Amino acid sequence: MATKSYKAFVKAIADRESSDNYACVNSLGYLGRYQFGMARLTDLGVAQRKPGHSGYANSAFDWVEGMTKEKFLSSPALQDKLFDMHVEGHRRRVMKRFKGHIGKSVKGVHITLSGMIACMHLLGEGGLRNFLSGKDKADGYGTKASDYVKLFAGYDIPEDLPRVGTVKVFKYVE
Repeated sequence: MATKSYKAFVKAIADRESSDNYACVNSLGYLGRYQFGMARLTDLGVAQRKPGHSGYANSAFDWVEGMTKEKFLSSPALQDKLFDMHVEGHRRRVMKRFKGHIGKSVKGVHITLSGMIACMHLLGEGGLRNFLSGKDKADGYGTKASDYVKLFAGYDIPEDLPRVGTVKVFKYVE
């Protein structure tokens, strides 16, 4: 059972990812308070794949018309709304594909919904799948899946967060 609020989850992720800095760009090119990659921002509707490019490198993507890196980084409201949509997408995938793992342990790590969502934020669905099958992979900075599953365990994840496509995200650009 979750004992910490969703608001606390959001703040904890923001603190860990960017020291709660909306304008942060890290050395790998991840952006904003939550350190989004361009591939995920494409899923969320503010970026798009460049014609003729493949893969998930940030360089394979560009902003949709009307959005820029500067607009994204200077809009806390937009970043927060996109994060809610991001979490909702991950929540739905976890509940569809990995629900049976909630409450169990993997290599001594207790599995919670919020921990799995955080792991997906760090390493994507494949990273979560690897962790649940016993492979504790790490991101480009050496942060392991288990680190996020443990660190972000026990937070409430509401079922009424906005879904991609249900919100006009550009109205959140300040």
